[in-house]
Amino acid sequence: MTLIPLADRDGDELLPSTIVARLLGRSLNTLHRWRKSEFGPPAVKLPGVSAEGDRYAYRVADVRKFIKANIRTESATGLRQARR
Repeated sequence: MTLIPLADRDGDELLPSTIVARLLGRSLNTLHRWRKSEFGPPAVKLPGVSAEGDRYAYRVADVRKFIKANIRTESATGLRQARR
């Protein structure tokens, strides 16, 4: 998996759906379902279609916020305890 450094990006910068899907480890179909159910980071609907075929984009700040809100700390604790 290729990591996409969000720290180097401006919070208002828009990322295409394809990049966000890769970043979150989800499919474009999952992002579509999330938009329909109002889950996931808020999407910006773009006029027309971009060169990549994306009609939606995501603000870097919103993606960061979504990731931070969905960090599962109990999993990390469980791993630490299992290694002892």
